[in-house]
Parts: sequence; structure tokens; C-alpha cells
Amino acid sequence: VYFTLMAIFAITMGFTSCKEEEPTQIPVIEFAQDSVILSDQGSTEIIGYRVNNPIKGEKLTATHQAQWLTVNTDSEQNIEFSATLNEEYEERSTEVTFSYKNAQDVVLKVTQSGKPAPISIEVVDITATEIFFNVKTTDPSLTWIPMITNAAYFDTIESDEQLFQEDLEYFEYFAGLNDLSLSDFLKEMLEEGSVENMSIEDLTPENEYVLYAYGLTLEGERTTDIAICRFSTEAPYEGEITFEFILTEEDYTLNFDIIPSHTGVPYYYGIIDEPTLNEWYEKYNTTDLKEAIQNGDIEETIQMYMDYEFIDYRSEYYAIYNNISKVEDGYLKCKANTNYIIYAAKWDEDCNLVGEVSFQEHHTADISGSEIELDIELSDITQSSVMVKATPSNNDPYAMIAEKSEYIAGMNDT
Repeated sequence: VYFTLMAIFAITMGFTSCKEEEPTQIPVIEFAQDSVILSDQGSTEIIGYRVNNPIKGEKLTATHQAQWLTVNTDSEQNIEFSATLNEEYEERSTEVTFSYKNAQDVVLKVTQSGKPAPISIEVVDITATEIFFNVKTTDPSLTWIPMITNAAYFDTIESDEQLFQEDLEYFEYFAGLNDLSLSDFLKEMLEEGSVENMSIEDLTPENEYVLYAYGLTLEGERTTDIAICRFSTEAPYEGEITFEFILTEEDYTLNFDIIPSHTGVPYYYGIIDEPTLNEWYEKYNTTDLKEAIQNGDIEETIQMYMDYEFIDYRSEYYAIYNNISKVEDGYLKCKANTNYIIYAAKWDEDCNLVGEVSFQEHHTADISGSEIELDIELSDITQSSVMVKATPSNNDPYAMIAEKSEYIAGMNDT
């Protein structure tokens, strides 16, 4: 009997040791989203979640360090995030760690927006010489002023108040220079409310700037913190460039705009009448416009400036006549019934044209015979001079004096 019982026990143990244990399923925490964003007004957000392979009687827990945030995990399907009112302009954030028995912790980032600043700057686009931006204000009646400066200078400023005081000195100086009160000067400078599609031109390529704006009254009182935007302009375009010319003529004045295909690229421009251009062609034995401009315009002028000691180096001529942006409101007093050529081309720092010349011709209007009358008034007559005041009856460009003028003429003058 004992043998039989032992055999049965052995067989039973054998069956037990051969039976495989079923693997334990590990809980996994899953969220409907991986971050939470709350508004500055103290909002509440609810996100869904689930625990795969849950353990009976266990609950999800949350831990974080933010005093402004409350996280409620009582629901088995949703988590509630509630924030207090954010009274700062800067956003704030924290990480919330969710735990569950035997599961790997999951971390969610929770961010709360800062309250809207009274004034803010939004950059739309930046080129080599221009920035395009919007300015938004929470108060549509807020008056404000935009300013820009080199980042190197801005970094020497220690506080908003120092920056403002230096701006104020600048405003007062130019107001006095133009014989205006500060209020009248600022009236031309201030903007009001939100403004879109603003731009600042003529910036230096590959340079770091700070664009800033703040609320300002006509009396020169700052009413907001200073909104600041730091940016860098792009490098100049390296390829070939072309130019568009917009020409109009009024009262024998040729008005022109020059628009390069890419701003930031150094270029030279000029206007010449056709007879002078033909002289350049003949003098330098060429029919090439680029060669004629290089010699007849640039080289001759540089030499003349050096002879008269206006400049000592070619680089000084480059500094005077170099352009990288659009030319607006250019003008030239011109002759009647004459063909003019306006031209522009890329050049280098040694004043050599390195790009193809773009040009456009314009023939000025003819003029019929004039019945101009000059009212001549003589005064301060001495043995060697006389003061002559000549007043023409119309704007005839062939008049000896085309505008009202006074000058001293020697007795031998004709």
C-alpha cells in the first residue's frame, strides 16, 4: 500500500511540474495626447486615458511641482487639468508624472499661456535689407512707436528705462531740430492699435538687429513694457541681378525709382544724356555700354574727386555711391527734347562693375517757343558788383534763371 501511494504521489508531482505557468500581463498607461495647453484665464482641460491590463483595486496617480496646477485622476477614463489665473506675460510649464502599479511611468508636459502683453511684435519675413512685421495691441486705442537698433548697441543697455530715456532724448533733439514741439513731432511718429504689414528698409545684410516697440503718449510718457524682437538679416544674393526703372517726367524734372531684383546686393546707378554717352563711346573707343560707364562715369569721376582732394581712396567713392536697396524719389533736372539713359549694375568694393548693365531710355518733352519775361531788380550797386534779383514769369527750362534767385554778378559778367 505504501508503494502504491508513493507511486501515485510521484505521478501527480510529475504532472504538476510539466504544466506551464501563464505569463503575467504588465499594465500600460496610454493617453489621448502627449501634452496639455491651458489658457492664461485659469482654464480646465480634460484628456482621455486608459490603463491596459489593469490591476483590480489599483488607481492612477499624478505628481508635479507646480502650485498653479491641479490634476484630478479620480475618473477611470479622463484626467482633469485645472490652472489658476496666470497674471504674468510669460507662459509657464511643468511636467506631470503619472504612475500605476507595475506600469512604466508616463510624463506629460503641461503649459499655460501668459496673459496677452499690451503690445507684441510678430515677424512676417526677413530679407537681406528689410524686415516685415505686425504689431498687435490689446487696446485698440493704444498709441505706440516702433524702433530698431543694432543688437551690439542694444546689448549695452541695462534696463528698459535707460533705453526709453535715450529714445526720448533722440525725439526731443529732432523735434528741436525741426522747430517742433515734442507733441507735434511724436504725432508724425506714433501708430495706434494693431497694425499689419509694416516694414523697415535699408538694413545691412548679415547684421543682427533688435526691433522693439512700446506704448507712448503724445506727451512722451511710456505706457507699456517694451516688446522686443531680435533678428538677423540674410546674406546678400550672390547671383546676377536685374533692375526695374520707374520713370516719370514733370516740369522738366525726371523722377525715378530703381527696384533691384534682389536687395542687399551692392550696385551702382547713374543717368546720362545720349550726347555725353556718345562722347564716352568715342573717347574710349568702345560700343559696350558697361565699358563706357566704367570709364566715362566711374573712373573719370573718381579721378576728378581725387584731383580736387574730395577723396583719397577708391573705397571712399564706393562708400558714397554704393546702393543695396530700392532707390525711391530720385530726380534729375533735365533738358527738353533730349534722350536720357538711366542705368544700374552690380559692382564690387573696388568700384568695378561686375554685373550686366540694366538700362532704360527716356526722351524728355519738347518745348514750344516761350514768351517768358524776367523781372530784373538791381540793388547794392558798388564799383565792382551788383545784387541782381531775377523773377521769371514761367518755368521755361531755357531761361537763364529758371527759379527765383538772388546772386552777385561781377561788372564784367555777361
